[in-house]
Formats: sequence, structure tokens, C-alpha cells
Amino acid sequence: MLILILAIILALFTIVLALQNAMTVPIQFLIWQIQLPLVLVIFLSVLLGILLMAMIMMVQKIKKKMPRKAPKVSAKGTKAANSGDGEKPEKNADAPEPEKREDPSETKPKDEGQGAE
Repeated sequence: MLILILAIILALFTIVLALQNAMTVPIQFLIWQIQLPLVLVIFLSVLLGILLMAMIMMVQKIKKKMPRKAPKVSAKGTKAANSGDGEKPEKNADAPEPEKREDPSETKPKDEGQGAE
């Protein structure tokens, strides 16, 4: 019911706009010139804006629905630097890993008394 009331109000505004802007105006585009009623120029401008916004929204929806491509992997097994996914590239397989130091608390105590029973 609310939508019907809003549609009637919008239609009334449209009728008032058309009646108050019935004069013709010259429109120039590059080398062309034409005389159109002002209300038609306003409606065509609004319609063009609506169509442009609808196309932009459709492109965004299509991009969201499309599956993302997996990041490209080079011959060395690392992600390409310009993969565009915002993640840091993986470590290079050829690069030496840093030495791991043993934590003294994690080392096993030597069992010195095994052989003397």
C-alpha cells in the first residue's frame, strides 16, 4: 500500500514538472543543435543517469560472482609479486632457512645411568 501511495505522489510531481516546464530549449552537442521541451531534457538526463548507475552496479555484481583466479606460481614455487591478493609472497624455496637455536628447557636430559644396573 505504501508503494502505491509513493508511486501516486511521484506521478503527481512528474505531471507538475511537465506542466511547468513545457517551453522548448535549444540543445547543442558538438555540431548538432535541436529544440526540445525542457521537461524532456530533464527526464532524458535523469534516465541517462539511472542507466549509467545500473550498468556500474551490474559490473560490480558480476565481479563479485566471478570466482577469483588462483595466484600465479612461478617456476620456483613462489607466488608472483603482482598477484593482487594483498598477501605477502611465500618464502623462496632456494633461500636458506635461518638456523634454529635449541631452547635449553626443551632439550632432553642425558640418561647417564642406563648402562650401570
